[in-house]
Amino acid sequence: MRIDLHAHTSAHSHCSVIKPDRLAELALARGLDGVVLTEHNVWWSDAEAHGLRARHPGLTIYVGAEITTREGYDVVVIGPSRPALPPLPPFDLLAERLTPARADTFLFLPHAFRFFPRPTAHGERLLAAMDGLEMNSLNILRTGWIRENDRYVPLDHEIYEDALARHGLIPVYNSDAHRPLAVGAVATVLELAEGAPPPGDEAALARALKAAPTREHQNPLLVGEFLAMF
Repeated sequence: MRIDLHAHTSAHSHCSVIKPDRLAELALARGLDGVVLTEHNVWWSDAEAHGLRARHPGLTIYVGAEITTREGYDVVVIGPSRPALPPLPPFDLLAERLTPARADTFLFLPHAFRFFPRPTAHGERLLAAMDGLEMNSLNILRTGWIRENDRYVPLDHEIYEDALARHGLIPVYNSDAHRPLAVGAVATVLELAEGAPPPGDEAALARALKAAPTREHQNPLLVGEFLAMF
């Protein structure tokens, strides 16, 4: 399953210029099987998500959120719970409210070292509580990149690889899309059993992410066009 676990739309993220239906259209056209809507600090309602799914039945659409914590790090939440939170909640409060469904929730740090060029004490504490770590995205690449064969690799990839290994995390790869060009540029390949259907809901996706191998999908033409804009 080729899925983008980190994408934003103009419906709920003021920094995104992608309309939800356009995101779904581009995701399908560019070979994605699924996408997780991870708006900043808000979850889509069931009614909104149902409508988008009904209009794009070929794409499996999940609801998550990117929560900005008081510690200065963002946390992407994928699971059945959509807790009410104050602005800039401390991570401990977020973790507490996710506890009842933690086994069915997948947490990962996106662009963990974009603003922090090396692990901080807060970062280490959050990494220890995560299931996964975003190893590549367009926002990570914007801070610096190198070419390895036909792939764009973060310039500071060794920091990410060290954190991944030290904390035993699951690697994920995403577009962090805010613009149409970004959709499908980077995604996670989730190695489900042959013939297995996509996970049926957010809890099933979280469990699959914890259990199945992952690897990177990258469209270098889209990545190169995107990076050329900056």
